[in-house]
Amino acid sequence: TISNADESLIARLKEADQMIRARKYADAKAVLDAAHKERPDNARVLFGLAEVTSKQASTLTDSSELEVELYAAIELYKQAAESASPDTEKWLVQRSYVAAGKILDFIAETQAAGDRADDAAKTSADALAAYELALKLGKVEGGAYDEAVKAKEQHTTKPKN
Repeated sequence: TISNADESLIARLKEADQMIRARKYADAKAVLDAAHKERPDNARVLFGLAEVTSKQASTLTDSSELEVELYAAIELYKQAAESASPDTEKWLVQRSYVAAGKILDFIAETQAAGDRADDAAKTSADALAAYELALKLGKVEGGAYDEAVKAKEQHTTKPKN
């Protein structure tokens, strides 16, 4: 169920999902940007924009530009989680937290490799906090509980530098 959506918006979301699966990120972003203008607080639109932003970022080679785009995706996931219906979109909230956590883990690894240990420690702690938020929701149909459990376990077994 998609809250705050009519048939037209649902059709555009499905179209954008197909474009994302086909790796047509620019096309999907255009569809989602148009939908966002009409429904700026629609959680599913924000989630789609976060997905596209993170996937587009993975094609970048400039590390500082990559980090900026990844933080933009994290912010969109946060907005999606905040805008989601607590009754019908708990799955989206959980998936948003886990996706943001995974991006933060990636950024932390990059920071650690680039001799930015203090930044990496903070970013890693933020990732762990995101996973813990996901776990607080419990098992949710269509959610990402098992992914959150696995990610949290990896944090607790990771050797400290």
